[in-house]
Amino acid sequence: MLPEIPPWMLWPMTLLALVFGLVYLYVTWNFNYWKKRGVPTAKPTFPFGNFSEIFTISQPSQDFYRDIYDRFKGQRYAGCVTFNEVILIPRDPELIKSIMVKDFSHFHDRGMLSSEDYDSMSMNLFNLNGRPWNVLRNKLSPTFTSGKMKGMFPLIRKCTDELRHTILRDMDKSGNEIEFKDLLARYTTDAIASVAFGVEGGSLSDPNAEFRTYGRRVFDLSFPNNLRMATVLIVPYLCARLGIKTFDPSPVKYFTRMVHQTMAYREKNGVKRQDFLQLLMGLRKDEQSQDGKKAIEGLLTRPVVYLFLYFE
Repeated sequence: MLPEIPPWMLWPMTLLALVFGLVYLYVTWNFNYWKKRGVPTAKPTFPFGNFSEIFTISQPSQDFYRDIYDRFKGQRYAGCVTFNEVILIPRDPELIKSIMVKDFSHFHDRGMLSSEDYDSMSMNLFNLNGRPWNVLRNKLSPTFTSGKMKGMFPLIRKCTDELRHTILRDMDKSGNEIEFKDLLARYTTDAIASVAFGVEGGSLSDPNAEFRTYGRRVFDLSFPNNLRMATVLIVPYLCARLGIKTFDPSPVKYFTRMVHQTMAYREKNGVKRQDFLQLLMGLRKDEQSQDGKKAIEGLLTRPVVYLFLYFE
């Protein structure tokens, strides 16, 4: 015989059941969206839809996206669902070309939330939508011309020379065995530090250099970081309501302070260097339009996004 439920518990239990029912209804509202439209799709499950592996960190994100792409082999496109959001996955090369070129004006947004009030670090090329994205992209395009890249080549060459010296040094210490994955990661870190941030990273000479330590924290595959990035990627508007930020605040403060100190030193002492930071400082000085000034100033005040510019 079941125990009798005290009268004072009936209302809380009813309210809890009602809240759960409303949440379940909201989350699963679009679970049959693609099926109703005849689009190939996998059966979603509550509460993460087709993205359970991403949220539970049971599979690396790159493997997950590869698997979900290969699952629909032979199809021109497929559909997925996460929470209440629907996602179209194009597979046909001609369809992808049409989206990226001919019909790009309808597909330029990535569905990411960008808001100064919610998270200033969300104001980057990956997240921006519509006119703000277009303005920033147009302002940055001239900084990636062949001439500008050629001007930065000596900085890369210097890092490459340091890489060669490090390889020779490590070979003398350990014989012929070298861990190249870590070594090339340190080289890339120094190259980005020099070209994008205008500083010497020092990662090749010191694997525990401060720049590398904080840089790794931005993309650290820890459970909190993975959960934060997955949530921001899949349900950005929910993150805005809950106040979930894109990046760990500690490295954000470090890189912001570094760039501000570098700019202040250059402006005070008249120092110029052929790097990306100097190009942004020049653009800020020459820019006339308010939208352009705001976009460039945004990059100078949110330097962590430099890490993304070289993958954009």
